[in-house]
Amino acid sequence: DFEIFAVSLDHNRKFWEAALEVENTRWVNVVDTRGKNSPLITLYNLPNHLPYYYLIDQKGNIMMKSGDFSEVQNALKD
Repeated sequence: DFEIFAVSLDHNRKFWEAALEVENTRWVNVVDTRGKNSPLITLYNLPNHLPYYYLIDQKGNIMMKSGDFSEVQNALKD
């Protein structure tokens, strides 16, 4: 009852798309090609390191957020 939402700020959309294909992710991935100039940084209080992951429940509540995917994996085990 959650969704993984990955946010990436990258200047090169084709590079980002290629990385997604290699990683074969099955969750929601978004990119803003304005990089560190993206308003998403302020809007979502994002850290400097990306991608950043959110666990969101069915009601839209953020259950967890992290830039470390292993933390996300551990939270899923719990």
